[in-house]
Amino acid sequence: MLRSIHATSANAIEDLSDSSTERGSEDEDHNSVFENEERRQCKTQHPPSSNKETSGAVSRNPPSGELNLDSSTDLVQDLCKESKEDRIEQKTHAGDVVNWGTTEENVQPAPGTQTSNNRAPNGKQADDNDPNGRFKDNRDLIGKTSKINNNKDQSTLAWSRYKFCPLQLAEWCLRGISQVILVNNPLSGALILAALLLESPWQALLGMLGLLTSTFTAVMLGQDSKEVSSGLYGFNGMLVGLLMGVFSSAGEWYWWLLLPVCLGGATTTFMWSGLAPILDRWDLPVSVYPFNIVILLYLACTGTSNPYFPNYPALPQGAPEITNHTQLHVSQLLQGAVLGVGQIFACQTIGPSLLILVAVLLFSPILAVHSLLGVVIGTLAGLSVSVQVGSLYSGLAGFNGALGSMTVVTFFILSWRTHLLSIASAFLSSYFDFAVGNLLGFVGLPSTSWAATLTGTLMLLLTGKNLSEYRIPRGQVTSPEKNFQSGIKWAKANTNVDYV
Repeated sequence: MLRSIHATSANAIEDLSDSSTERGSEDEDHNSVFENEERRQCKTQHPPSSNKETSGAVSRNPPSGELNLDSSTDLVQDLCKESKEDRIEQKTHAGDVVNWGTTEENVQPAPGTQTSNNRAPNGKQADDNDPNGRFKDNRDLIGKTSKINNNKDQSTLAWSRYKFCPLQLAEWCLRGISQVILVNNPLSGALILAALLLESPWQALLGMLGLLTSTFTAVMLGQDSKEVSSGLYGFNGMLVGLLMGVFSSAGEWYWWLLLPVCLGGATTTFMWSGLAPILDRWDLPVSVYPFNIVILLYLACTGTSNPYFPNYPALPQGAPEITNHTQLHVSQLLQGAVLGVGQIFACQTIGPSLLILVAVLLFSPILAVHSLLGVVIGTLAGLSVSVQVGSLYSGLAGFNGALGSMTVVTFFILSWRTHLLSIASAFLSSYFDFAVGNLLGFVGLPSTSWAATLTGTLMLLLTGKNLSEYRIPRGQVTSPEKNFQSGIKWAKANTNVDYV
């Protein structure tokens, strides 16, 4: 029954082919090529029962103006009323279920359909595994989807490799600790964490909690994986936790303080995400703007008499002291130079401050020297305006100068010009700190590191030709030593520049 239907359809197709091939010599030559090919394909895939079954094969993509035989093929398929198993088998062979690893001999077309080695019924190029071209659209869709998947943000792919690795999370946290002092080194972060534990385990706990909260918030927001893995989203949250513990008058191990630390750490990530697109226009780092904003808002909201989160008031550095000091102790001033580096992490003892200085030295000796130089310059600036002697001895008068100097040598290639610029930045940061501290001190708020942050931003915005050529793009900043080596290589290619 099926063979007779198949033969009848072939005769009908042959008649249509004869009428279509009479339109011109060029069309006849064009069709004859496809006919020969299809006869060969049909002989290999469908052993004919008569000569008419193969002689009626025609091109499935006829020239313009010819009849399209898809409708006649569909009509023949509708006439094939077979059992349920046969219909399922026909659908399987027609392409509903296809194994792309099968060969042409294993995949047979459904009865009533004809194959073409050149063109498919829809006009698309056929291949060995898909002689009818029925699955070309599906493969095109799969190919487009693969391209879209390959063009996805690389940060999304990075999370699949790193987000469940505890060791990787530990590295992020250690890098976040070291990023406070412009260092990107997990070993330096481990030394700083040891210094914080030595100073106060309670403050170290608060700092780590703020760091973890801000980092996890960045992961949940889908921030750039490279920035998160470098610790850039963690150090602001850590500083918030440390300063909340330092200014809290409720004493250590006051567990209610964990709540504002977590909220403050998460808020720094939102602020970073909002400030980054704005500052990127001028190639500026976000720095510690989120920390300064959050801690100032927290202390202003809670105040000194809050029943749940009481805080110590911050006094102006220029306020008169009870006792008058007629002379200075040089040994305490020298100690204050080391304590100034530790005050960046709110450390007030010499042991943890030395560990922090060693952590900076491990990453970059140039950065360590300029940190001490900045503290000394801040101390000299404090002496020039007669700040409290206690601020000089504790290092509070010099830590903003250290940050100002370190910012310049980090974002500029080291030379005698940028070295002088770092000294100027340290002086300006120190005087700015005294002014802001006196203003905010009258309302009981600390100046934190606003002075160094604003001064560093101002220095990075300088447009002078003799300084701008030393400026390093934010995404290419490494250690001062590596930046200096890059500057030497660039100077050799540009003989009009001398990095000395």
